Amino acid sequence: MNLHEGCTACKRGWKDTNMFEGQCSRCKRCLECCGDPNIRYTCAWKNAQMSPSRRRASQKAYERWETNPNILSSNRRIV
Repeated sequence: MNLHEGCTACKRGWKDTNMFEGQCSRCKRCLECCGDPNIRYTCAWKNAQMSPSRRRASQKAYERWETNPNILSSNRRIV
């Protein structure tokens, strides 16, 4: 399965009736798999691999990105 068809972690298609979450803009998996630290290369897995100082720096950078009106367009939402 590729990213155009569905989530590469759980193998559910984007058009399946049980796919309610949507797709993560960072790791490109469904939002349920995105939060699972046991699945490699998801956002939660990458966060668990970071040192505490790197995690703080990443969180601050994400907060700056989140509040910047030039980056956050009207058709994009943060979940």
